[in-house]
Amino acid sequence: MGFEGDEAALVAAAEAALGGDEVLAAAVFGWQDLVKGQIAGEMAGGVAGGVAGGGSGLASGLGVVVGGRAGVEAMAAAHDLTPSLLVAVTADAVHVRKLRGDVVGDEALRFDRSTLDVSVTRFGLTRVLVLEDRESGQRIALHGTAAPFMAKHKPDAVVLHLLAAPEG
Repeated sequence: MGFEGDEAALVAAAEAALGGDEVLAAAVFGWQDLVKGQIAGEMAGGVAGGVAGGGSGLASGLGVVVGGRAGVEAMAAAHDLTPSLLVAVTADAVHVRKLRGDVVGDEALRFDRSTLDVSVTRFGLTRVLVLEDRESGQRIALHGTAAPFMAKHKPDAVVLHLLAAPEG
């Protein structure tokens, strides 16, 4: 099981990045808007692969894969994010941190839980988590998985449950 599916490793990494604050749950999510970058990259890569490969379906397919990944990376970088983000929930805040492999980076966003509105919607086996601060208007939409066969399902589910549960 990789880093994304190891709840204990995710919490430990988040606590280390937060300087020892107690982390109630942590999981890896993707930035929902990266889908736009992926689609644009796939379209460009498919065309370029087809042209370079003389119309070969294999070359076009490879171009789609490479272009999609390049589009995701470029869009994330343009917004000073990484394609994967670590969401760490503490008693007072939700921290969204940059993530490369199993290396937790700088904080991208921080939401105070007392002013945070959370919505979770379903889209097939994907869960879209929207975090929005009522005071500042700061907002991000993230996607995780609800696919029970995916290793990262359980950490995602714990974070989603914790954030979607009513306080009290």
